[in-house]
Amino acid sequence: MTSSQPTPSRWSIIAYARRTPLLWIGAFLVLPGLVFGAIGVGLAVQDARFAAGGTTVQAIVLSKDVKPAAGSSGTSYSIRYRFTASNGRTYEGSSRVDVDAWERFVERGPVTVQYLASDPSSSRLPGGGNLLFEVIFTLIGLVPLSIGGYLVVRSSRTLLEDWRLLRVGIEAPATVAAVEPINLTINMQVQWEISYVYHDTSGNEHKGHSWMMPSGDAREFRTGDRGTIRYDPERPAASLWIHHRLARTDSSGSSPAAPMS
Repeated sequence: MTSSQPTPSRWSIIAYARRTPLLWIGAFLVLPGLVFGAIGVGLAVQDARFAAGGTTVQAIVLSKDVKPAAGSSGTSYSIRYRFTASNGRTYEGSSRVDVDAWERFVERGPVTVQYLASDPSSSRLPGGGNLLFEVIFTLIGLVPLSIGGYLVVRSSRTLLEDWRLLRVGIEAPATVAAVEPINLTINMQVQWEISYVYHDTSGNEHKGHSWMMPSGDAREFRTGDRGTIRYDPERPAASLWIHHRLARTDSSGSSPAAPMS
């Protein structure tokens, strides 16, 4: 029942990684989660810095700028200004404003700005922070980041366990107990799962199930077909479906050899 245990090549684990769609779904969610979360946290940190170390000073409006609407973005308004910090150096900055404020400003006229005492090159108009945007961006980032992170961690642990079983597991035949769809659709394809039964070297029976897979892969098998699995010699209940069909019993009771799938 056992066979020699060659160390699988790196392509073996890649083949199994392709059968873990939840890992890729998780990674897809993590990336935008990181981006939006970083924006939200960055805005909050910036507000905290200005609240703790901001200095107010009178500046001069250098220009009033308008960026016409393009696509889904509306017209944006901003001003550029110049101020002298407490260190005696002159700095320039810009800030977006609403249209009403933009109309009130006058070029070469005064404007009150706030700069960081520790970094005068960072400046803005007083009250330039937006708590609503900070909360929205942080929440938009945290939700997919949490879900995606959970899927990545869970799938990675399973993948590492499968990699271990490929290296140290005992190979054994298994009998297909059921081939059934599961309650998950990926790319508009219902996913399927193969349940199987096998025996360890002591003759004890164990049950297992395959990774989720498209119906075309799963329906290559029928109840009663025999496939190959690897199980943990120390924990025989832990097993990995290898996806090899060994034989199929025909109506006369014989078991003709079937090609490897």
